[in-house]
Amino acid sequence: MDAPRRPVTVAALAVLPLIPRPAAAVPAPTLPVGWYTVFTRLHLPATASVLVVPVPYSHQSSAMRWQAETGKPGELVAGWFIGPGPDGRAVTESYGPRYTSQTVVCLDALWKGTIPASRCSMAGAALAYWHPAAVVAETSPGTPLGEFLTKLLGRPATRDGQLLGWRT
Repeated sequence: MDAPRRPVTVAALAVLPLIPRPAAAVPAPTLPVGWYTVFTRLHLPATASVLVVPVPYSHQSSAMRWQAETGKPGELVAGWFIGPGPDGRAVTESYGPRYTSQTVVCLDALWKGTIPASRCSMAGAALAYWHPAAVVAETSPGTPLGEFLTKLLGRPATRDGQLLGWRT
């Protein structure tokens, strides 16, 4: 390679990582058994906000995909979004008091069975801040998540398939 071509080649190689690449395709999560039944039994307004567990955030998008597929619930509580940050610039983030982001991570860890319920003491404050019309969880009564939510919210209003639902 002669000397005049080297700078062009080096410049081309330097900007190559800046060229956007398509996002990796991932299979969509299967809609949980009981999704339609639980939402029908909860008798929620079309625009009701619902906390769905697993809670959507940048590492867990199942609830957003289920909502996109079915139109239920009308609005998801918590999680993350792409929108304007405090300075007006677009960000992918979650905002609110620190206990809300801790609760998102905690509930998803309980759903996965990777932490004890005792580590989720801030969940009550987060629910009061979010004030969802309902909580719907992909779990069953005997799991750590099911037991935690039952202790926090009382007996579920409905249960079908893989889901428990509470009106709040």
